[in-house]
Amino acid sequence: MLSWHLESGQIERSHEIGAIDPSADAELSRALEILSDALGVGVYCLTDLAGLARGPSSKLIAARRSADRTIVAVGSAELIGSNLSYYTRFGPRVVERLASHRCGNLSSLGVARESRGRGLGSAVLDAQIAWLAEQRCDHAVAIAWMSNLPPTSHEMLERRGFNCRGEAPEFYLTDSLARGWSCPSCAGGCHCAGRLSV
Repeated sequence: MLSWHLESGQIERSHEIGAIDPSADAELSRALEILSDALGVGVYCLTDLAGLARGPSSKLIAARRSADRTIVAVGSAELIGSNLSYYTRFGPRVVERLASHRCGNLSSLGVARESRGRGLGSAVLDAQIAWLAEQRCDHAVAIAWMSNLPPTSHEMLERRGFNCRGEAPEFYLTDSLARGWSCPSCAGGCHCAGRLSV
């Protein structure tokens, strides 16, 4: 487990960052609860999260309170293979760039409401990026959900040096309708744009 610097750069021992064990049902359930609240019910299911935790081409990472080991933030990272069809809506230049590098995707990030604003999302993001670096990725890719609800991940990504490479309107609409998840911002199928940053 990693100890993390939180709250104005002071060293805190109150939280630890580390991977979620794919057989830890209670932790997977808590991760699902956090992501469902942050992203919408139905974006992920327990099977999805267990698959991300199982790897080897993905990792599910959590911030836990040291005192009781409760997960308060969660994010996933995964390697991007040769099928880049998911990124075509951002244009051919983006796809060409991704095809010419070893890339990893920061596919989700959520912080429990009671723990927001304390740097835990940034700590999980840094751990996601570190895991991608361990996998020899030279590019980290993130698609920020451009909803009307705070917090907005694109600002956190920009602070970490990510650069916007494109925005796609209604990026999540097809997936939200096909999977039946309701966007917290749109109160139904998701009409929010997606902003791709590298």
